[in-house]
Amino acid sequence: MNLIDTKATNIAKIYAKGLFKYAKENYCFDSVLSEMKNLYDIFQKNKDLFSFFKSFSKKSKLRIYQELFKNFSKVSQIFIRLVIEQRRESHLSKIAKEYQRLYRLNILRIKIITSASIENYFFEKIIKKILRDKYRKKYMLKCQVHKEIIGGFLLYVENRCWNASVLGLISQVRRKLQA
Repeated sequence: MNLIDTKATNIAKIYAKGLFKYAKENYCFDSVLSEMKNLYDIFQKNKDLFSFFKSFSKKSKLRIYQELFKNFSKVSQIFIRLVIEQRRESHLSKIAKEYQRLYRLNILRIKIITSASIENYFFEKIIKKILRDKYRKKYMLKCQVHKEIIGGFLLYVENRCWNASVLGLISQVRRKLQA
């Protein structure tokens, strides 16, 4: 990576981080995520789009972008306007991609393994009671069924595991008896 790429990446990270923080504080980071995906896709599908805009004045760019993204939320519209006013529109695609990366990093990945299939409602209740207050993050839930755990569940959150399975209890009793 050369010096220009590093500078562009750093600019994208700074702007994306600011947008992410603002969107999170204002409870709109899901809608902004969707819009940043759309923005990124537009620039990926139309590689010449930015080159086309280079020849326009800042005022013209603002009008064009305003029309292009009129269906975006006010937060995204104001952000895009700020980026153009700061003459950083060449970084919009990288900013959008970086925002998506930050979003993924801030999602708590949870996996629950049970011995039988159970309604998602049950899992949601466990997560809200046990984990939501501690982690204060959005989460993505993955449910699996493994009959060999006999009953109960295994709960994986980030690098931690809570073993509340019958198989886990049997293993604990066995270790205590062997000690």
